[in-house]
Amino acid sequence: MQSDGTLAIDQTKLGNALNNLPELQNLFSADTGVSSSSGFMTRFNNLANAALGIDGSITTRQQGLQTSISSNEKRQADMQTRLAQIQANLTAQYSQLDTTMASMTALSTYVTQQFFNTSKTG
Repeated sequence: MQSDGTLAIDQTKLGNALNNLPELQNLFSADTGVSSSSGFMTRFNNLANAALGIDGSITTRQQGLQTSISSNEKRQADMQTRLAQIQANLTAQYSQLDTTMASMTALSTYVTQQFFNTSKTG
């Protein structure tokens, strides 16, 4: 396995290994403890474990994304609570405004009637 993630095969070693089955077995499964001389499947297994293990890059990324999702859900719930409070406040203000406007309309009608009554009698 190359550093860029591609697979490089030494054709000479592969040809020799195919002619020698124990050598072919070592090509795939040898575990020498040294990454560069271990078998392909051993290196692949080590790479997969590094990516998928408890502290692996994929697991760590997944945990980070889950934390972000949880944080976003909490912020969304907080925002919905604030919006519900703002809506309740605005509804109360408009209700009070409607009541005040109705009172002012009634007062205007009364004053207009009184004015006309005064001008008729006077």
